[in-house]
Amino acid sequence: MALNGKISAAWNIKVGVTQDGKYYGAGMAIGIDNEAGAVQSQILFQADRFALLNVANGAVTSPFVVQNGQTFISQAFIGVGWITSAMIANAAITNAQIDNAAITTAKIQDGSVTNAKIDSAAIDSAQIRLAAIQSAHIVDASISTLKIAGEAVTVPRGSVSGSGSTSVSDTTICTIAMPAGIPTVLVQASVVLRAAGTARAYLVRNGVPVSDYYFGSQAGPSVVTPTLAYFDTSQAAATYQLVVGPSGTGGQVDWNGAVLTGLGIKR
Repeated sequence: MALNGKISAAWNIKVGVTQDGKYYGAGMAIGIDNEAGAVQSQILFQADRFALLNVANGAVTSPFVVQNGQTFISQAFIGVGWITSAMIANAAITNAQIDNAAITTAKIQDGSVTNAKIDSAAIDSAQIRLAAIQSAHIVDASISTLKIAGEAVTVPRGSVSGSGSTSVSDTTICTIAMPAGIPTVLVQASVVLRAAGTARAYLVRNGVPVSDYYFGSQAGPSVVTPTLAYFDTSQAAATYQLVVGPSGTGGQVDWNGAVLTGLGIKR
């Protein structure tokens, strides 16, 4: 039919009832409109519930239902989909590529991340079995158990000597060796000494005395407990020795409980 340049064709089917003065209807309309050369076809349904039914082996299933402004789909295969907002209760995703994701809350039971760059993260509780961290800035850390590889932070050395005596020449009673490359080394020695006359206890680094203690007199024996210390920042390998012996006119020198310790501090 042509009327003022408009062509249309339509077919309708409709049923309805009136209950308590209110009309309830359901129907379907099929139509084609051509207005000014623009052709549009459409199929329209009027119903409170629209569904596709499948009856197989006596069982009725519905893969597709529209009701109360919502669409229910039993299963769907979507090639390309644009979703503005999604609420998914339970999702099993085999492979996902997400360019930009803003996640408010996430609970991940088992995750494998090859490469992650996180600008700012607030983590309440984490259990990490194996972590390789190149650089970390921690403002406040509470650590129950810390395992650090041997001599990664400090390098301790020590030597002790029970007792002995000398009356002729200086005698080395303790020796330690510190490796190279340590920024700070603190060496300390202490010993109980008894001298019949004047005597000397001193600390030697690579054969050169670096700390001395002279004591005693010709008036009679004396007992002292000197402490010698040396602070080394050369970062060179060094051997340290605690040496005791007579001084001046000589005489016997006895020692007991000598201790020589070195502590290298790397960090």
